[in-house]
Amino acid sequence: LLAAFGVFRGFNPEGYVKAVLDQSLKGEVKVAAQLMDGATEDALYKQYEAGITSFVENSIANGVEMDEELKGKYVALCKKVFAAMKYEVKETKDAKDGGFEVTISYQPSNVFTNFITKIAEENQRITEKVENGEYRGTLEEINNQMQQDFLTNAYVLFEECFGSREYGEEETYVFKIVKDGEGMYDLDETQISEFITKILDLDENQG
Repeated sequence: LLAAFGVFRGFNPEGYVKAVLDQSLKGEVKVAAQLMDGATEDALYKQYEAGITSFVENSIANGVEMDEELKGKYVALCKKVFAAMKYEVKETKDAKDGGFEVTISYQPSNVFTNFITKIAEENQRITEKVENGEYRGTLEEINNQMQQDFLTNAYVLFEECFGSREYGEEETYVFKIVKDGEGMYDLDETQISEFITKILDLDENQG
């Protein structure tokens, strides 16, 4: 979901982690731009949008081409889903290596859990239409019809899952901020991706 964030300035680990999460999930870039060397609000917002678009293309469309209008609708809805996530900085501890351990509490959302269930039902509906000969044309044309039919209907299901979303029990995740040889603090971007996977409950769905 993210490009490299670079090295942080200053000594406010709670602020760092919250700024990165707010940028990644909500597109709130003002604080993040103030904390990161060489980062501008415009660049960070473009990074946020690129992450959401990549998520739609790879995790929802699974590489299937969709028209720009439909993709835009998916991106806009994903922004709402991500922004609705619940998390809070809880505590910070000094790490033995001179860095910090920042604990975040969060409540995973069931949006994608429910969406995947509904997608399975939609796949079955599409299969039945194929068996009933409801798609016409060449094999390529039929495949295109099936894909577009699926993606269009899946968007409606995605909206329904977002509208009926619920949140699970509170869990925690610990971010580790390390200190480099120049005395600067660095947060490994893979931790952000891992956290997003957990708060969206994607690890359960992929497992």
